[in-house]
Amino acid sequence: ATATPATSVYRPLDETFAQSVTASGMQGQTLLAGGEDVEDQSLLTWEETRNGKRVLHLQGKLRDEAGEKLKKTLLTSPASRSWERSPAKRAPGAHLGHKRIPSCTYFNIALSPAVGVLYVPGEKHYDNPYSAQGLFHLTLSDYGGSPEEIQRALSLAGERLGLDFRLSTEEDLEYLYLRKMIWARNLESDEFKDHLSSDLTVRQKRDLCKQYLEQKLGVTDLRALSDYDWRPRFDSAYRSQGDIREAGWPHWNRFDAREHIADCLKNYHIGAFLSINERDKGDAIARIVRESGSLLSTEERWDRLGIYTQGLSSEKDRHKGGASYVFSRLTRNRDLYTFVFSKDLLSRADHIVYPHGIYGDTHPETMKRKLNMADYSSAPSYEFMTKHGISFLDYLETINVNDSKDREKVLRAFAEAGISQIRGIPVEKIVQVQNKPLWMRLVAPLFAQHRGESGSAEKTVIPQGTPNSMPAARSGFAPIQGNSVMPLLSVPETQSEVMGLIASAQKTLDLTMYHFMKAEWSEPLRKAAIRGVKVRLLLDPMWRKEASREDRDRFTLLKSAGLEIREFQSRSILGEARAYNHAKLLIADGEKAVLGGTNWASSVTNEDLNVLVAGPVLADLATFFDADWNASGDNREQEMNPLREERSPMAKGAATMEVISPTPGGPERKETILREIRQAKEKIRVSQFIFDDDDIVNALQEASEAGVDVKVLLDGSDKSAGGLRLKFQGREHTLRLPIVRNRTSCHKLTAGGVDARLFDSSANPDMILHTKFAVFDEGTILMGSTDWYKRGFFTNRELLVRIEDPETARTLENYFDHLYYRNNSRAEDAGLRA
Repeated sequence: ATATPATSVYRPLDETFAQSVTASGMQGQTLLAGGEDVEDQSLLTWEETRNGKRVLHLQGKLRDEAGEKLKKTLLTSPASRSWERSPAKRAPGAHLGHKRIPSCTYFNIALSPAVGVLYVPGEKHYDNPYSAQGLFHLTLSDYGGSPEEIQRALSLAGERLGLDFRLSTEEDLEYLYLRKMIWARNLESDEFKDHLSSDLTVRQKRDLCKQYLEQKLGVTDLRALSDYDWRPRFDSAYRSQGDIREAGWPHWNRFDAREHIADCLKNYHIGAFLSINERDKGDAIARIVRESGSLLSTEERWDRLGIYTQGLSSEKDRHKGGASYVFSRLTRNRDLYTFVFSKDLLSRADHIVYPHGIYGDTHPETMKRKLNMADYSSAPSYEFMTKHGISFLDYLETINVNDSKDREKVLRAFAEAGISQIRGIPVEKIVQVQNKPLWMRLVAPLFAQHRGESGSAEKTVIPQGTPNSMPAARSGFAPIQGNSVMPLLSVPETQSEVMGLIASAQKTLDLTMYHFMKAEWSEPLRKAAIRGVKVRLLLDPMWRKEASREDRDRFTLLKSAGLEIREFQSRSILGEARAYNHAKLLIADGEKAVLGGTNWASSVTNEDLNVLVAGPVLADLATFFDADWNASGDNREQEMNPLREERSPMAKGAATMEVISPTPGGPERKETILREIRQAKEKIRVSQFIFDDDDIVNALQEASEAGVDVKVLLDGSDKSAGGLRLKFQGREHTLRLPIVRNRTSCHKLTAGGVDARLFDSSANPDMILHTKFAVFDEGTILMGSTDWYKRGFFTNRELLVRIEDPETARTLENYFDHLYYRNNSRAEDAGLRA
């Protein structure tokens, strides 16, 4: 048991500390100070030589309350009138030696000829990126290397700025630790914070937090728990200089995580992608090993270490707050990711897990929606965020590279860094060539889950009903409340969730699909049928025209495994070309479904959107599938999903969903889109693969003229830049391919005042924007398989759903912004003419 700490200073500011600062280089030595004014009571301290003189740096983040105190001092103190400050205009960037503060408004305060302070305020009217707000950076020029100089600079800053920079005591750190545990368990209520804000001593606040946690957890004495430890921990990657033990940012471990990780998360890993062109991956990994030996947050790379590499959404993360964190995923599939890290990361009290991708939004209200650890294995976890960085020496298990050349590059970088093993494992075993086919990487761990090795809760056996007839297909369905929706924002992510549904299915799998036949998608269905799952596959006949010999052989294998396969009933609508089955829908056991725009032959490089749904809307999705199944094939018996009437209880969600999918020829899809556009009051976001409809163009222009913020993003791929002359049913037709339609629509929209752009795929010519969604105001979404043109509205069999859910809408708006601001071109830049 940890004894009750005394009131002594935890780590003195002495000669040993000063020497460690000099030895630590830019990584920095941690000065534990600041009480309740400094975030994590941590000031990172390092020195550099500038113009032949030593300069000391101390950097940390002020908490919101401390920022308010400092603002009052800056605005009211007579002494502040002589300070140089620049809050009135937005500066291009402040430079502190190797360090650069990206564009923001800041105070530059000269406390004395030798001591300066840079402070980035957090008030809204300054419009600073959220992750930079509160930044406090003190510099001491002409530094002589003594601890007394550091103490005098801190005392001066505290006295002149009205802040608490005293060194942390053991009581301070235990109080901080208990507050972190309360936050990690989502127990930090406003009422509780009001109790702490009263005039209490640190010891009284510490004791109050301890009693509060003991009451909530039913524990007699927290200090008797084996994992209770208020002492800060430091990553090994920052302790490479001599005997330095406390370099880099501190973190604390939870006392309640060990058993849950061992019991419920035993087959999980932490996986992180490297967002870079595959051919550059080996060089990029080697550079990371040499530069830092860690995956670092944007703030650490850009604002402290001067490593200006761009992540997938670095600018967006800075404004949301996620730039202070490293993004990864909680996964069972270690083969799918570039980096695989140990579950020990789950023990850290500073991690955040969100069920949706929201660019690491760390605003206090948003963080209330983070998942509790008990829900990690049962709820979908999208973002796993770790503060500051993830050290290879402490957490790395695997690096997956493409080939032996990349492996040699990475191993050479480890050798140059003097690292031969990590956590007792030779680096030769850690750096692996990932030569398995993609479908094998996706499926292998999921079939282990089916064999009962996942460690998650036991799956409920679903009773089978025995209905022998089905209702007539309807042209539309009523809105249904209580559904759960998880956005899937990439093809690999969709593929991973699909493979999970297939591997865990116990009774039935129903799939309707346009393009189909890639092995990594079809092989899991064959395996499911072999183990006894009833698999029904409804395909568009187009697959036969495009199928290779290998595809046809694979199709034969599917049928021999027991899959029931039918082809969608082709027919001519209104004298035009036949209706394609363009819907994409998988229903597993009547419990969960994946729907959206991804074909099961899609390139993993495409931008595409799907959703994983559960809830009462599954009944309407099953009816949608059954109607097409019964109308197709040679023997059209009236068969329905036997799980529709009786299914196991599902967790109640917050989303209202409506299936809007009439038979081909009906006007409902287009009418629904027009209605949502005309009802929008604040904003509209549209992302489409094909957009060619003048009525919708006019409606968007009218909405923009009425003051609605309208933004439209259309595919701009040159892979289909042109038109084709085709003969069909004795008549000639001009097929206007997506790029032609989209450029025309983009020009019409911009001419009418709408902010419209074409998606730029020049960095990856094989990529297309295949998304089909729109977000209206703060909570309404239209998405599915429907392209916004004549065939999508009136000819094809499509699946369009309307979703009302503010959280999902925020996620998709963030996704739209990520796509929209990624160097995409306006209409006038795309060679368009009136």
